[in-house]
Amino acid sequence: MEQSHTSSDILLLDNPIWHALSTEQRHLSQGNSLAKRFPNDVAPFGALANQSAASYEALQEVFPEKVAALFLDAKPVLPPQLGLTSRRANLSDGL
Repeated sequence: MEQSHTSSDILLLDNPIWHALSTEQRHLSQGNSLAKRFPNDVAPFGALANQSAASYEALQEVFPEKVAALFLDAKPVLPPQLGLTSRRANLSDGL
């Protein structure tokens, strides 16, 4: 049986880590209304509410230490002034 997907399902997939940290996994969430993360001993995942400069600044509070973290977002943009580095890959690439 084929399942149909609603537009809200697609939007959830645009930022799945944020969705998890804001709903079913919020009891594990560390952070604030702009940037969230899982604890280091749970998963190396973090997320932003949106791609604003304020969200990236909040990220520095959520990740004060230098660690590698995975962010999944449909349209990531890294503000150069924050000195962040990234590796972009499609999920089908098998990270």
